[in-house]
Amino acid sequence: EYCARTSLEVGDFKVFDQCSSQLEELYADSALIANTSNASDLLGYRLLYLTLQGNGLAVSEFLQRHHRLLRAGMGGSFALKLRAKLAQGCFSSAVKLLTSLRDGESYPGIAQVLQPRMSPMLSHTAQLWQLASLCKALKPATTRQRLQQFGLQTLQVKSKASTQKDLSSADESQVTELPIRFTSDAADGKVDVALTLPEVEKRLGVLGATAGVVGAARPRFGENRSDHIRGFARVITLAESR
Repeated sequence: EYCARTSLEVGDFKVFDQCSSQLEELYADSALIANTSNASDLLGYRLLYLTLQGNGLAVSEFLQRHHRLLRAGMGGSFALKLRAKLAQGCFSSAVKLLTSLRDGESYPGIAQVLQPRMSPMLSHTAQLWQLASLCKALKPATTRQRLQQFGLQTLQVKSKASTQKDLSSADESQVTELPIRFTSDAADGKVDVALTLPEVEKRLGVLGATAGVVGAARPRFGENRSDHIRGFARVITLAESR
């Protein structure tokens, strides 16, 4: 549990995936679940991780197995609420919920774990899903003001589309702006939906949130970190010294 939580805090999603999948199996044992109060939170974090991956079947099976445990605690309840908003297409509400988490207005117990890396990724992914939906509904073009009505930032960028190679090689911190393309570089240029939608789908593929993106690769999230491993070793050393 400690390793899963700390790996999530520092953004090592590979280690988090390994630890949380093992915990999922352990929590299925009624004798073991009675000895922990962290099951709801950690299962909630795993639900959000699976949601980011965009695998609807895996999320559905996970919910069938753990819905009762998820409802029993703050982390699980938050994950269920956020996942429901995303599944219903209420992307603006999902972003507002994540913003309240960031600002400390709600769910203070889980903000420390989610806010450093996962919460910003969820917020950005929700905005990308929302932008993709709007592009499909507003073909062939729409206005900057129209997107702003839905809470989407429309930072002016060059109208030339980026390539998949450019996005794949970009650092996570660089892949944060919405890839909105305009019909011209002028400040009053309309949003070019035909160019924007493929860029959004590419970005979702890079992030691993591949729902609705056929054939998109699912790269590993985050970076290799060792801070959580050293922290775990310190905890074990202190426990042994006592």
